[in-house]
Amino acid sequence: MQLDTITARAMQRDKNGLSEELRQINIKDTDDPNHHLTQIPEYFVHFDARKPAAQYVDDMLKTILMECFLYRETIEKDMTRNELRAFDKTLSRYLKHENLIHKLDYEIARDLNSLVEGAAAVDLAKSRVKDQEAQDSKWHLAETQRDFDKTMKDMDAVYKRIAYTTVLGEQQQ
Repeated sequence: MQLDTITARAMQRDKNGLSEELRQINIKDTDDPNHHLTQIPEYFVHFDARKPAAQYVDDMLKTILMECFLYRETIEKDMTRNELRAFDKTLSRYLKHENLIHKLDYEIARDLNSLVEGAAAVDLAKSRVKDQEAQDSKWHLAETQRDFDKTMKDMDAVYKRIAYTTVLGEQQQ
C-alpha cells in the first residue's frame, strides 16, 4: 500500500488527488500569474477576526480619508480657488482627532451591525427550514391519522383495546 502511494505521488509530482486545473498550478511558483489564487491569506480584508485591531483601525481610517478626498475631487472642478481654500479649511477641522474618532466609532458600529444583520439572516434561514420541517411532519401525522381512520372498521374495539392495555399497564406498575 505504501509503495502504491509513493508511486502515485512520484508519478503525479505530489499532486495526486487534485483536479487537472490545480495540477497545472505550482503552489510554490511565485512567478505564476495565478499564484495569489493558490495562497491562503494571513487575513481577509473585511470581517476577519484574525485581522489585527491596529490594522483594522488603520484600514478604516484610510477608508474615511479616501471618502473625504474623493468627495473633494468631485466638487473641486466647479469651485474657485477661494472656495476651494475655504472648503479645505473646513475639511481640516473635520479631520482633527476628536472628529475622526466619532466617525471611526460610527464606522465600527456600522460594521458590527452588518455582522449582526448577517448572523440574524442566517439564523432566520435556519429557523425557516426548521419551521417548514415541523409543518411537514404535522401534515404527515395528520395524513397518517386520516388514513388510520379510513381503514378503521370497528372503533369500539379500538377503544376497548386502549382501555385494556392502559389498565394492564397500571396493574404492572
